[in-house]
Amino acid sequence: MKEKFKNVEFLRFIFAIFIVFYHFRSIIKGTLEQYVPGITHCDICVEFFFIIAGFFLFSNFKINTDTVKFALKRFFRLAPLIWFSTVCFLVLSLISKFHFSFDNHILRMLLLSNIGFSPKVETTVIHWFIPVLFWCSLFYFYISKIFDKKYLNLIMWLIVIFSCSFALNYTNFTTGGQTKNIYYVINIGVMRGLAAMGVGYFISMLYNSDFLKTCSKKMQIIISSIEIYLVTFLAHYLLFTNKIPGKTPFLYVVMFSALFFLFLRKKGIISKLLDNNLFYTLGASSYAIYVMHPVVSTYFKHLVFKHNTALINQHALVYILIVGISAIAVGILTHYFVEKPINKWISSKQIF
Repeated sequence: MKEKFKNVEFLRFIFAIFIVFYHFRSIIKGTLEQYVPGITHCDICVEFFFIIAGFFLFSNFKINTDTVKFALKRFFRLAPLIWFSTVCFLVLSLISKFHFSFDNHILRMLLLSNIGFSPKVETTVIHWFIPVLFWCSLFYFYISKIFDKKYLNLIMWLIVIFSCSFALNYTNFTTGGQTKNIYYVINIGVMRGLAAMGVGYFISMLYNSDFLKTCSKKMQIIISSIEIYLVTFLAHYLLFTNKIPGKTPFLYVVMFSALFFLFLRKKGIISKLLDNNLFYTLGASSYAIYVMHPVVSTYFKHLVFKHNTALINQHALVYILIVGISAIAVGILTHYFVEKPINKWISSKQIF
């Protein structure tokens, strides 16, 4: 039986909420930033999802798995919720003035948007993470099959260094830059995905070693202190200040990677405390929350806000919180009534 990392699901849930409010901060510009100025840098949380995905990809890697079967399984894990949200966008376009772009949504449904094949369109930009996750997963899976381990480590290291350096230098060491194509063939979002998933690969190597697998009570106290510091660090720079730590967003990745590894080991007080069924249940909804939050935003923007502009401006923060909480609720409901039934049906067909 595979080990369940319930505390990691908590991380997924929390950072999914951060991304939701990062996107919703533009509902009424400047309002949310007054209370949580660090929200302007919360797009870096996408890197955290890539790192987690990279870890589980390589932890569960089986060289005998057929590449086509892997690709199909991955595609049908990610795509159905995209199809469902596309239907929701289409319905919204029929009852409001929301513009539904058929060509871009076709690419979106095939997980081809925002990797160089589509222009910058609002609804596809927010979902840039999903096609990048799919294609980067497929790329890393394939090279893991064809290269010997002694060469793979060097190849992975070179990919991480190149893609991370390219993305950081292009964005002038700030966060963002998810959809821009450079020199026609290099997509910044893909560079971010390759870099962060590669970090997940090295975390999986460290996890499979003996490092901190067993430790004394004194060491557990030290680990607990480190966990508290890392949580405080991330909370401070993602919520309470608009300054980037150390003048480069890469430090976010370093600090999260350390916290993620400690959560995998479950030796500290925070990682143990959060390793429970409640957070596992909430974390299971994180993907649905991410996919559905643009639908909720579009609904409020085109069917609620434009008819209540004065009231909304008067109570701006309240409305942002209402939209955010609504997005989380819709995501949880979508997970249990759409995502889970679809995944169960696909599994029952034993196609893969």
